Amino acid sequence: MTDLLHGKILAGGIPPLGLGTWGMGGRAAHDPENDDARDVQALAAGLDLGLTHIDTAELYGAGHAEKLVAQAIAGRPRAGLFLASKVMPEHLSYDGTLRACEGSLARLGIDCLDLYYVHARNKEIPFEETARAMNALLRDGRIKRVGVSNFTVASMKAFQAHLDVPLAANQSHYNLVFREPERAGLLAHCQAVGAAFVAYRPVLWRYPERENQPKGSAWERGIYPLLDALADRYGKPSVQVAMNWLLGQPGVGVLVKAAQVAHLKELLGCLAWDLAPDDIEILRAQFPEQRDVSNTVPLA
Repeated sequence: MTDLLHGKILAGGIPPLGLGTWGMGGRAAHDPENDDARDVQALAAGLDLGLTHIDTAELYGAGHAEKLVAQAIAGRPRAGLFLASKVMPEHLSYDGTLRACEGSLARLGIDCLDLYYVHARNKEIPFEETARAMNALLRDGRIKRVGVSNFTVASMKAFQAHLDVPLAANQSHYNLVFREPERAGLLAHCQAVGAAFVAYRPVLWRYPERENQPKGSAWERGIYPLLDALADRYGKPSVQVAMNWLLGQPGVGVLVKAAQVAHLKELLGCLAWDLAPDDIEILRAQFPEQRDVSNTVPLA
C-alpha cells in the first residue's frame, strides 16, 4: 500500500489518501458516550495499512478527536506521519490562531503540524490577520504548510496575498454528486497554482435526516446504473470507481473514514488500478443528480 501511495504524492509532498476524523469523539462537542477505543483502533488500522496522512481539527469533538489521534500514533515514528489539523473560524484572529495551534499541538502530543488549515472563512476577521499568524507559526517551526478549507477562488487569492508561502491545499466537499469545486472554478485554480485539492465526503452523498437529498451512496448497487456498469466493466466495487474518479484527476487527494478494517481495505483498493481518462470524463458529464452547491459547507 505504501508503494502505491508513493506513486501518487500530491504537490507539496501531501499524501493523496488521508484518514478523516470528523465524528470521532463527538461532532462539534465532545460526546462522552463515544466509543473512543473503536475510533483509535480504526486509525491504527489505517496506519498499519500504510495511510500515514491523518486529518483532524480542533472543532472535531471539541478537540477530543485530536486526543484520539494522539493515542493512535503513540509509539510510531513521527517522521513517517503526515498530520493535519484546522483552526476554527471563531479563532482566526492573530492571537486566536496562535493559541489554537498550540492547543492542537498539545492535544496531538507533537511539536509541529505538517499542514495547518483555516477550517472555514470568517468574514469578520481580515485575511491579513490570520495570515500574519500563519507566517509566525511557519517561522517558529510550529507548522510546515498552510492550507484553507471551503474557500472560493477569490478567498484563496485574497488570503494568499498575505502569506509568505504558497498555499499548499484547499480541502472542500467534492464527489460524483456534489460538484461545487468544478462549477466554481476552484479545482482548476488549485491545479493551475500547484495547490493540492483535498476532497472530503468522497463516497457518501445523502443525509437521511434532510429533505431533497441525492439517492444512496457509492457503496450501494442498483441506484446508479452508470456507476454499476463501470464497476462491472473493470471488475471492481462501485465504491472504488467513485474513489478512482477523484484520485484520477490531477492534484486531487481524498480523505476517507471507515470504522471497519474490511471497508477501509475496500476503499484503498482503488489505488491498485486506474480509470481510463475517457471514463473519468463520462462520469463527469453523465453522472445523475449532480448538485452545484455543497450540502455540507458551501464555498465562501
